[in-house]
Amino acid sequence: ALGDVSNGKLIARDDSGTGLVDPSGKVLVPLLYDGVSPVDQGLVKVTRGNRFAYVRLSDGKYLWKEDGFLLPSSN
Repeated sequence: ALGDVSNGKLIARDDSGTGLVDPSGKVLVPLLYDGVSPVDQGLVKVTRGNRFAYVRLSDGKYLWKEDGFLLPSSN
């Protein structure tokens, strides 16, 4: 399911989790998180459990993550 639109990005959800896609359907942030909140054009806040991290959209890398944030196996 596609949800809110923010900064030209769509929040996408399925059985595996929540992520972010662009209008063409390209996955920008894998659907592996409990929550995704775009911060600006190039930065997204992701949550897993009650911990959070920031992901850079340019390369998909974590810019910062809270102590105890559990990384998805694909990153």
